[in-house]
Amino acid sequence: MSVTHTGPDEFGLYYQEYRDELGRLHREGGPALRVWWVDPKGRQHTVREIWANHGDFHREDGPAIIHYTEEGGHVWLEEWYYAGQKHREGGPAVVQYDGGGRPIKEKYYVHGKEL
Repeated sequence: MSVTHTGPDEFGLYYQEYRDELGRLHREGGPALRVWWVDPKGRQHTVREIWANHGDFHREDGPAIIHYTEEGGHVWLEEWYYAGQKHREGGPAVVQYDGGGRPIKEKYYVHGKEL
C-alpha cells in the first residue's frame, strides 16, 4: 500500500491517494482518494472523496463517490457502488442535492442495472 500527497495543482487542489501494490485505488476504512483546497486561513475544504477496493468503486456503509460544493463543503452528489457497480438496496444509488441539501434528482440501481 502506498500513500501519495500532491498539490496544489493549477486549480489550487490537493490530492491524497491510497493505492495497492498494483497501483489501483484502494483503502479499507476510508476514502482511497480525497481532493481538497485550502483557504487563506489554512482551512481544508474537501471537494471529492472516492472509496475504492482494489480499483473498484466500493463502499458497504455509504456512498463510494461524494462530491462537495466548493464554496460551502455541502454534499451535492452521492453515488453508491458495490464491487464496481452502481448499487443500493432500499434507496437511490445516485442522489443530486440542491444548495440547501435537499435531493433534487435520484436514480435507482441494483448490481449496475438502472431500475
